Amino acid sequence: MDLSIFFRATFCTMLRDRSMPRGIQRAVLRAYATRYDLCVIGGGAAGYAGAVRGWDMGKKVVLIEQHERKFGGAAVWDGLSTKTVWQLARRSKNVKEFLQARGMYIEEPIQEIIKGAHDAANAKSLQMGQQLEALSESIDFRRREPTRAVASGAVEVLSGRAQFTSPHCVSIEGVDGAIQEIEADHFLIATGSVPAKCPDVPVDGHRIIDSSHLMSLKEWPSKLLVLGAGVLGCEMATIFQNFGKTQVHLVNQGKQRLLDNEDEDLTSFITSKFQLGGTRVHNDVTVMKTVVRPNGVLCTMGRRVSGRGATAQYKEDYALQVDYVLVATGRVPNVENLGLEKAGVELTAKGSIKTDDTEVRSSSAPHIYAAGDIAGDVGLASVAEMEARCAVEHMFDPSSVVPICYDTVCSILFLTPEVACVGMNETEARRLGIPYTVAVVGLDLISRSVIGFQRIPSRLTDEHLPLDTRLGFVKMIVSNDDEKVLLGMRCAGREASAIMGIAALLIRDRRSIRELLRVLHPSPSTTEAVQECARLLLGYSICKPHVFKNSIHVRSYTPDEPLFEVFESSSCPEVPVEQLKEFFEKRDILPEDIQQFLKDNGSDGSTCCVDRDRFYEFLRVTGPTLVPSYLD
Repeated sequence: MDLSIFFRATFCTMLRDRSMPRGIQRAVLRAYATRYDLCVIGGGAAGYAGAVRGWDMGKKVVLIEQHERKFGGAAVWDGLSTKTVWQLARRSKNVKEFLQARGMYIEEPIQEIIKGAHDAANAKSLQMGQQLEALSESIDFRRREPTRAVASGAVEVLSGRAQFTSPHCVSIEGVDGAIQEIEADHFLIATGSVPAKCPDVPVDGHRIIDSSHLMSLKEWPSKLLVLGAGVLGCEMATIFQNFGKTQVHLVNQGKQRLLDNEDEDLTSFITSKFQLGGTRVHNDVTVMKTVVRPNGVLCTMGRRVSGRGATAQYKEDYALQVDYVLVATGRVPNVENLGLEKAGVELTAKGSIKTDDTEVRSSSAPHIYAAGDIAGDVGLASVAEMEARCAVEHMFDPSSVVPICYDTVCSILFLTPEVACVGMNETEARRLGIPYTVAVVGLDLISRSVIGFQRIPSRLTDEHLPLDTRLGFVKMIVSNDDEKVLLGMRCAGREASAIMGIAALLIRDRRSIRELLRVLHPSPSTTEAVQECARLLLGYSICKPHVFKNSIHVRSYTPDEPLFEVFESSSCPEVPVEQLKEFFEKRDILPEDIQQFLKDNGSDGSTCCVDRDRFYEFLRVTGPTLVPSYLD
């Protein structure tokens, strides 16, 4: 018998004894600590992707997940499950409207809905676990795959709570109380986020809940107040609105309109859909006080009288009695009890891990990386996966890393109908002073949308509205020049998310919308709206604006700025440095970014030969992106 195995088993048994002095425990653990190339903390979207990428690169990986055999994190157990409920709610709404128009009614127990959502999340978690189990052993694929340079790695999964005890050592407390330590050359922290707390409305898990409690509801609320009208709050309100059993109050804290970082035409469309569905939108107010009663919650509402954001002042205005309050004020990085200070990891003011210019590597501990919500960029599962893969590649093969382009992140808002966004909007373009042309095409002109539309004679439908208002639209923003480079796109309507990938590719590569017309789009499909929008911007659409005045709109914007007049006469003019500095400073661009721009463009101190495309690109990347986020 191998004595090392015997002693390891003996010590593991001893370590379950809580009476053993902690110092002796530590000494024993360090003596038998296992060394890995990569330790991944967290088994959510980012952690899973990072572990698999480490396996690809032939590394010895350990993945530590707090919950035993429960993978996916918030992306699956909060995100996927709630999206499943959204899908079920949408189907329920369509079926109910069809049946009620014919005098028939159906009942849907909430337990069946919750079970369906849980089954979907559990299926995804099991799928992830199945692959991790299969990757536990190294496999040499090189004989069958000549293009593969190395044999695969191996991924070991450990269950328990991880905590740093030193820069390269992590202690893991298992569900049975046993403690073990492992060491690694590199670490990927992917512990995700948790619902943000609201001091004035403390969550108790019974009458005052957050998104993590959605799967625990035992009854349909007759009245529900959703506190927070960001992406998460709007999605929660949509779910309950579509089931048709709840009067929803959506509280938009201190803001005059929903999702005010988006253009007004899009937010007006979203607001009208809420109002038509029976949801009451409360703008520019907040919940000042709550009193929990046996049969519900009494909320004292305050209206903003001065200030904005953290400095806003509110005055009591009216009261609302509801069954439940759902707090949806965002999410915050999950960094508690990780012992990051012992690893030398610094945090930002918002609680995320402070990273360097790679966006994923800790600025204070170069062997430690962060991905997903804990990195504090954009709270989306797709971004988390990309950051994790980028981090692992940076650890073991920096030359292969392709920088992440956050400006082309595609976001989906699961509303009624769904909304998808990518790139710049008009608000951001105007703030940066970028000339643009925008075209809007109503989906009522697209055959696929008309196929899906049913005219049901029911008070629950919005049939008194024009068809274009009901079905949604595609909106495309391009540069106001002959190139017509795509800057951003928005789509509101059924299957909106399916058409965003190609737009993101064009935005990333700064390509013209003419590329869209070189592809034969399937018909009937929603992508035909994108095709028609591009034709409209180039002046030869099939549907003419003067015929369909309610469905087609084209407009341009040119800022009153002398600098843009210079670019109209030349694509690479010589511009005085002082004029450039004044222009950039008015747009709150950082001094170090301005100096770097002047250096890159060969400034001699008095003038600078500025390439027009590079100038517009600089404006785009130095301004903050307006991508909807669960962390906003």
